[in-house]
Amino acid sequence: MGIFINLYVNYQDISIERWEDVYRESLVLLERFPAPLVRLKAEKKDNHRRLVLTSTIIAGQGTDNENWKIVGDSVSGQLAEGFGLHRIYSNCRHYNDQLSSDDILLVEEDAIRYSQCNGQNLFGGKTQGYPYHLALLAVGMLLEARFPLAVHVSGDINKCQVQHMLQWSNAILDKPVTEPVCVDGERLYRRLNQLYADKSLVIKRFKVSATITPSFFSCRAVP
Repeated sequence: MGIFINLYVNYQDISIERWEDVYRESLVLLERFPAPLVRLKAEKKDNHRRLVLTSTIIAGQGTDNENWKIVGDSVSGQLAEGFGLHRIYSNCRHYNDQLSSDDILLVEEDAIRYSQCNGQNLFGGKTQGYPYHLALLAVGMLLEARFPLAVHVSGDINKCQVQHMLQWSNAILDKPVTEPVCVDGERLYRRLNQLYADKSLVIKRFKVSATITPSFFSCRAVP
């Protein structure tokens, strides 16, 4: 069992330049997050390699392999699984240039009951609800807002968290972020209704795409 954040991305209609622009926006959010975020870094000491925590969340800065990664924050001291993003999307571990260019919510009928999308899941790990969960939610909402048909953020999130992180993100970014479709049932249903001719499939897909679960922690934990 765990608490997850998923971020499905379909790169087919996303230009390299636009992706890099949004990658830089994501760094703005992460660097301004109230609880300083941390990543794990390998270092050598006495002929041994070990992993240490560092507040420098960017690796390979200025190179073609530049990426950020976070595993938790230095205030709560809580760590869970690692989440990251590359500046050049073809360097992403799960990159697939063979995806169709359809709406990311459109999947084959045999996959209709599952949460996967027409894209690659760049996150998919467990945050266990620790504070960095909210930073990742903000990044996910940012990407979906910039590429609404090519990105889908989902997981263990709810309307309360979304509203708080929208307010926080929009106070920082030059261009506003919008609410993800997973917490807007009416907008989600209209979109699915256009994608599937068989209306029974619309209902099945809606049930796995909508995030309507209660919060797993108090909204007072939101910065």
